[in-house]
Amino acid sequence: MQLNTKETLRDLAWILAGNITLAIGVAWFILPNNVLTGGLAGVAIALEPLIHVTPEIVINVLTVVLFVAGSFILGKKFAMKTILSTISIILITVIIFSSALYTGRYFYYG
Repeated sequence: MQLNTKETLRDLAWILAGNITLAIGVAWFILPNNVLTGGLAGVAIALEPLIHVTPEIVINVLTVVLFVAGSFILGKKFAMKTILSTISIILITVIIFSSALYTGRYFYYG
């Protein structure tokens, strides 16, 4: 199924809005309050004592495996949106953490 330009732009806008929201949540709530989140990081930390492999390696391997599986199962459109989302979350996070309002572990609100 071919997407038209309007649908593609709408999808891109939602991906960017979601990544902006995620980056703000990480910077303002998760990191300042030392919240432990789930996902691959949680799986990697839980598996470390069992398989004796560092979490960084487990995260990287599982990320690649899940991306390849998702690309085969869900198709090219999924892969392209995933790549866009991955790149945008990195860039948005770098921008937030390098902004003048971010002062170490906490944002300056006033």
